[in-house]
Amino acid sequence: MFEGADGALTVGPNFGHHAVNELFWKSNPHLPRWAIDHIDLILPNSANDFSRFGVSVDLYQRKDLRVTVTGSCGIFGGFECSGTLSVSGTHDLLGSKPKGAR
Repeated sequence: MFEGADGALTVGPNFGHHAVNELFWKSNPHLPRWAIDHIDLILPNSANDFSRFGVSVDLYQRKDLRVTVTGSCGIFGGFECSGTLSVSGTHDLLGSKPKGAR
C-alpha cells in the first residue's frame, strides 16, 4: 500500500504477487522451512509485465553459489511455457582478493 496523490491509501499493482508470495507463502507456519526459504512463486507483477506465472526453486544455495530452476508460463497471446536452469556465484579464481581474505 502507498499513499496516492489525493492522500488516500492505495493498493499498488503488485499487491496480488506480494500477498500470495510474501504474505501467504513465506509466512505460512504449516509449510516446511526448506520450502519457504527455497521456493518462490511467480505471479503476474510489474517485473514480468503482468504476463507470467510459475515457480522458482533454489536447488542449491550457499554464500558463494546458487543453483536455481525456474518454470513459468505466459498468460497472454497463447499458452507458452519455458524453463531455465541458472547457476550464479562468486569466485576468486584469478586471485583478486588478498591471501588473508580468501
